[in-house]
Amino acid sequence: MQTIQLTTSQTSILAALICLYEEEQNPITAETIAQEIQRSPGTVRNQMQGLTSLELIEGIQGAAGGYRPLPQSYDTLDIQKIDNPKPTLICQGESNLYKIISDISLSGVNNPELCRAKVHILGSMDDINIGGSITVGPTPVSNLVVSGRVDGKCEKRNAIMVELNSISVSCDENSK
Repeated sequence: MQTIQLTTSQTSILAALICLYEEEQNPITAETIAQEIQRSPGTVRNQMQGLTSLELIEGIQGAAGGYRPLPQSYDTLDIQKIDNPKPTLICQGESNLYKIISDISLSGVNNPELCRAKVHILGSMDDINIGGSITVGPTPVSNLVVSGRVDGKCEKRNAIMVELNSISVSCDENSK
């Protein structure tokens, strides 16, 4: 399979489209994408032409029109497509958020001082704050729970980095 090289602008627009589409499950307008990435709608529309010609997205005509990502757009950005996603609870401070988690990657598990989790989120991360304590989980399938402090956000990959305090598996029978 040939790797598609995208510009930084195309990558951020495509990532925003995928995240918004996963939340809404309806075509997403250029205006909505522009607001999400803080660019002008005209800039987004211009980039959409290139993404359409690369066969990563398709434009939907009509009053309820907009854009939707094609399956190969997920592969291009290395994002796992989830069928019938179930939200995962994320607690940060006094806030209880429900987000679609596509992947949790762990690193440094043998060293408590280097133990980190990269949590890939489908959808907006605007309500997650760097520096705040966070608990993610239990996840829908494995009941994994990770807790720690958010020490970074990657808007391009829609991921947060968490310096971990604990990793556990919930044994709650109601979550199965």
